[in-house]
Amino acid sequence: MQESKGETHDQRLAANMRALRERKDMSQAALAAAMSERGIPWHQQTVGRIEAGQQQVRFAEAVELAEVLKTSLDRLTWSTPEANATEFVYTAGTRVAKSYEEVATAVCRLLADLAWAERALADCAGSKWARVREACTDTAARAAEMNLDAAVGEGIRRYEELPHTAEAAG
Repeated sequence: MQESKGETHDQRLAANMRALRERKDMSQAALAAAMSERGIPWHQQTVGRIEAGQQQVRFAEAVELAEVLKTSLDRLTWSTPEANATEFVYTAGTRVAKSYEEVATAVCRLLADLAWAERALADCAGSKWARVREACTDTAARAAEMNLDAAVGEGIRRYEELPHTAEAAG
């Protein structure tokens, strides 16, 4: 049966299968192996032929495919515009989650480095060497200046300087 936009159900399934596989960072070979483990004898070439629209998927294969890709059968039938829009939104959410993790890791590292600087300052306080005292003064100033609040403020300042910020506000 042909869809109104010239996209067949098989083409939809093929495009959605590929998009879902790629979103999971799964190779064609890995998908084929997972399907084979479920009793569906697929090979990497099978996945390639399906994604290229050269081979159809039986219903039992689609059921197992949905399980492997951790999705619903319905998701395998979405139109390309709907699937693309959905992937666009999911990509935004994935980027937020990735950035969140990067920031959390950076915060942990900054706090650990600040604690290390405090220990170094405590260990070297009142040193008999002028250069060590000078280093302590410099490091104490940096630690006071480059704290967590300052880092967040700097990140916000940099973000606000990006060209897209003015466009979004207008």
